[in-house]
Amino acid sequence: MASVHVRVYEELNDFLPPRLRKQRFDLELEVPSTVGDLLKKLAIPEDQVELILVNGNSVDFAYILADGDWISLYPVFESLDIRPLLRVRAHALRRLRFLVEPELFRLGLCLRILRSSVLKCRCRSPDEIVPISECGRWIVLTKNPAIARWPELERVYLLRGTNTFQQLIEVICRFNLTGSALLLRLRSLFARTAR
Repeated sequence: MASVHVRVYEELNDFLPPRLRKQRFDLELEVPSTVGDLLKKLAIPEDQVELILVNGNSVDFAYILADGDWISLYPVFESLDIRPLLRVRAHALRRLRFLVEPELFRLGLCLRILRSSVLKCRCRSPDEIVPISECGRWIVLTKNPAIARWPELERVYLLRGTNTFQQLIEVICRFNLTGSALLLRLRSLFARTAR
């Protein structure tokens, strides 16, 4: 038998019994065991895991574990582009989808130009926004601090910029979006329309 140290992050904890959630725990495995075997033992589906670190190194599901290994399991990263670290699949699970309120529709249009998925939501209360966001895993972009603090809303970003261009830069930086050539075109478009 081999004893390994495991830490599971964010929503992957939903698959664990409550006593093991959000903390490091030790687990006994038969030798030899792979990371895939570990996931089966923990009942965590492989298609929910985006990054696996063993002793600080990114590995795939076939990696053979050794006694004393430290394993960290991560779900999809919505704010970071971790493609250079990926070993478990060819493409990242990351699919950024933004939900914008009526006063941010212009920002939504800019994000669509940058090829992001955007849903324009005419809802104004958190009670209406939460089910839409959670069902489709939409990240709510808002200027309303009350919505940003709503406890049931897991994916929300409070914008600080006062105009659409500042907000766009903020979203690009916060969520590590690419498309600098398009960004430069948008900047010149904003400059022309401001005259």
